[in-house]
Amino acid sequence: MQEYTSENSYPNIILHDCTIEKVWLENRDIVFEFDNRGFWISKSHPQNPFGETLRTGKAELRLTNIDPYFLSLYIYYELRLAGKKLFTTRDKISLDDFAVKINSGVWTFEFVDEYYGYRRAMFGGYIHRNRKPYHIEMQIAVLYEHSRYSWNKIHEDRTW
Repeated sequence: MQEYTSENSYPNIILHDCTIEKVWLENRDIVFEFDNRGFWISKSHPQNPFGETLRTGKAELRLTNIDPYFLSLYIYYELRLAGKKLFTTRDKISLDDFAVKINSGVWTFEFVDEYYGYRRAMFGGYIHRNRKPYHIEMQIAVLYEHSRYSWNKIHEDRTW
């Protein structure tokens, strides 16, 4: 259980360059568990007493009451010939397949972009893996009720 929680906190909590190492579905919630570099807490967040944007330690993002019909995960594969990009394909992946690869350590997912609308989020980022291609672009789109960010500690030495 995390000590601190903040709900619907974008843009006071930022996921850019943050990596998840576990993901699971719990009832109708998707839970993303971040590595020990956590996520960013902005200086304007009421639970950040330090006056600058800092990283947390291990942290969690829970998207509550998702609509499974409005959940999509897409991987973008580039086809290259002699080093020249010919085209890109977009392949849908299930949450179960994504979770198995993340939770087994075969992949990690790094958030790069995050976009929010009314009860919607779209995350763009990269899958990292230990074989070529080492980085694969990915997009996650989800319809949810609330976003709940949880963490234990904000690290003063991990500045933006």
